Amino acid sequence: MPDAWSPLLTGLLALSALGLCVSTVCHVLVWHIVRHRRQAGPSPDSVTILRPLCGVDACLNENLEACSLQSHRPLNMVLGVASLDDAALPVAVRFSRENGQLPTRVSVGEDESLENPKVALLERMSWHSDGDWVVVSDSNVRVPPDYVRDALAHAAPDVGLITHLVAGCGGRSFGSLAENLQLNCFVAPALCGVRFLAGQVCVIGKSMFLRREALQKIGGFQSAGHFLAEDYVIGQAIVRAGYRVVIAAQPVPAWHEGWSLGRFVSRHLRWAVMRRSVSRSAYVVELLLNPAPILLLLWLLSHFLHVPAVHPHWLLAAFAFEQTLGAISFTRMTGRWVPPPALLVNPLRQWLTLGIWVLGWFVETVEWRGKAYRVGAGSLLRPATGPVPARVVER
Repeated sequence: MPDAWSPLLTGLLALSALGLCVSTVCHVLVWHIVRHRRQAGPSPDSVTILRPLCGVDACLNENLEACSLQSHRPLNMVLGVASLDDAALPVAVRFSRENGQLPTRVSVGEDESLENPKVALLERMSWHSDGDWVVVSDSNVRVPPDYVRDALAHAAPDVGLITHLVAGCGGRSFGSLAENLQLNCFVAPALCGVRFLAGQVCVIGKSMFLRREALQKIGGFQSAGHFLAEDYVIGQAIVRAGYRVVIAAQPVPAWHEGWSLGRFVSRHLRWAVMRRSVSRSAYVVELLLNPAPILLLLWLLSHFLHVPAVHPHWLLAAFAFEQTLGAISFTRMTGRWVPPPALLVNPLRQWLTLGIWVLGWFVETVEWRGKAYRVGAGSLLRPATGPVPARVVER
C-alpha cells in the first residue's frame, strides 16, 4: 500500500515545495514594493473622485470624510447611486450639503444598456466629472490624506492608469478577519507576482486613477460595461491605447467591519469565477500561492504513510515559515501588527479559499446587485435565463 501512494505523495510534496518558493518570492515583492510614505510634490492636475455606492457600508461616513481631508487641490467628488430607493442616497445627500471642504455632487441612475452594474453606475457618474484625472474609489475604501498626491507622483506623461494594492482592515468577526487576510496575504502577493514576474497588466478596480484622455481614447467606461472583470478589461485597453499602467507604492485601506462568512465566500467565489474565465492557465498557477493546505495534508498523511525523503517536522517547519510570510505581509500592507486572532483564522481561511478555488472551476452564474448573469470567456456577462443551478450571490 505505501508503494501505491508514493507517486501521489511525491507529487504533492513537489507541488508544495514549488508553491512555497513561488509564495516566498511574491511576498518579498510585496515587502519591496509597498511604501506607506513617499515624498510627493504638488501636482497642478485637477481630479474628480467617483464613489459608487450601493447600500450603507460600515464606516461609510468616515470613509467619505477621509476624501474631504485630501491634501491635493483642485479636487471634487461625485457620489453615485443606482436608484432613489438606495439606502446610501440620504447619506450622500447629507454629505454633499454639510461638507464644505470638498465640492461634491450626487448622481442618481445608471446606464441600463450595460450589464456590469458597477460600470453602469460609473458611466452615469462620469457625466458629472471633469478634470485631468478620473478616480474610481470604492465606498469601503478609506483613503489617507495624501492618497491623491501620492498617486499623482507616479503620473508620468505616458502613464494612463494608476492603481493601488488594497490593504484589508477593520473588523473582529471571522468573515472580517478572513477578508483582511485574503487581501493582505494572498491578493497582494498574487498581484505583485503577476505584475513583476509575469509582466502582465494588473489593475485593482477598488482604486483606479484614469487619465481622462486615455479613458476617452478607449471609449470611456462603456468599453468594459459587458464584462465582470471591468478593471482587467480597462487596464488591457489602456495598454493597447499606448499608455502604461503602474501600481502606486502606497496601499489603500479597505474596511470590512461586520463582514459575515457568507459575504466572504460570495465575494471570493465571484472573483474566482471571474479569474478563471479570464485565464484558465493563470487560475491553475494560483494554487502555488496557497501551499499551506497541502503542507498540512502531507503532515497528517505522514502519520499513516511514508512521505518520501521528508521528516514530518520539516513539513511543520515549512508550514510555520509560510504562516510567517503571511503575517509579515499583513503587517507591511496595513502598517500594523497582525492581530493574534488572525493568526488562528489564517489556516482556516486557506483551507476555505482552496475549496473556493475548486468550486470556481464549476460555477458559471453569478447574482450581483439583484441581477443574475452567466459568465463567459473573458468574463463576458450575459443575462441568466431560466433556472440558475450554481450561482454566487454578491450585493
